[in-house]
Amino acid sequence: MAKPVKVKGIIYAGKSRDFFAPGCDACGTYLFPVYDKPMIYYPLYTLMQADIRDVLIIVNRGDKKAFKRLLRTPFDVAPFLGVKISYVEVSPLEGVIKTLASCEKFLGSSPCVLILGDNIFYGTAMEDLLKNACEDAHNGYASIFAYKTNDSDKIFPVETDTFKRVTGLFVFPKGVSDLAKTYEIGQLEGLIDFLDKDVAAIASLLEEYNSKDLLKRNLLGYDHTWFNIDTYDDMLEAANFISFIQKNKKDVVCAPEILAIKKRWISPSVVQMYTRRINHAYSGKLIQKAIIRDEEDEEEWYKKANTWICVSF
Repeated sequence: MAKPVKVKGIIYAGKSRDFFAPGCDACGTYLFPVYDKPMIYYPLYTLMQADIRDVLIIVNRGDKKAFKRLLRTPFDVAPFLGVKISYVEVSPLEGVIKTLASCEKFLGSSPCVLILGDNIFYGTAMEDLLKNACEDAHNGYASIFAYKTNDSDKIFPVETDTFKRVTGLFVFPKGVSDLAKTYEIGQLEGLIDFLDKDVAAIASLLEEYNSKDLLKRNLLGYDHTWFNIDTYDDMLEAANFISFIQKNKKDVVCAPEILAIKKRWISPSVVQMYTRRINHAYSGKLIQKAIIRDEEDEEEWYKKANTWICVSF
């Protein structure tokens, strides 16, 4: 039996900086810290939960250099994560739907998980839900993830009732780029007008799968938490939640370094080398504890793990 094509990941981090001006003018929205980690770490962690090791990050023009410095990817491999990362620079007015349409070369014949870069997910069953959705994608199904909320301003604002509380996390089967091309948006003058059109185009794309009974819905229960960071208040709310979890449960929320160790993608010593400079921080101390807790011999790690010297995909 042929080995299934691996699922690839796309992070859309191309939203206009105007939403967080002037605070993010210098560093970019997705590099801004949400508590003790830059915002981009959270969607990257979500993709890693689904065992995705080939990721394309869509960034604003001029931000690529800063992303590569943060994720230490001079050769498109994050050495402290064991994940292949590539970048495409876009204008904020190109939007999510055009991004999907232009990812044909990157995706090839692979299904994909698309996540908006300002979405944060935390919950006990996220990994299983994502892996199941990826399995469904191999069989031609798209998947959405919905979240119960009483605040209509905090939901991904897809217009139809069916997708009223959809989050910014989607799983698509192969061929989504070709399908997305039929919903591309023409040039519009205003940013708000464009965002409305982009959302409507995504809704139409989802409805295309729904009309063929190829859309699966996953409801994130009360043991899950989701943040859609559109405002400074959203960012503060997420930061307070992460602080509470880390200080009371002694658990680092969405730490890609720890996940890479647990998945045997990288040696603990490699992670330790790249996280040594954050040892003074609370999350740095928890990462060091996670490394120490693992009882496997260092030599066994190098046999199992893909290190930064040779990463296989």
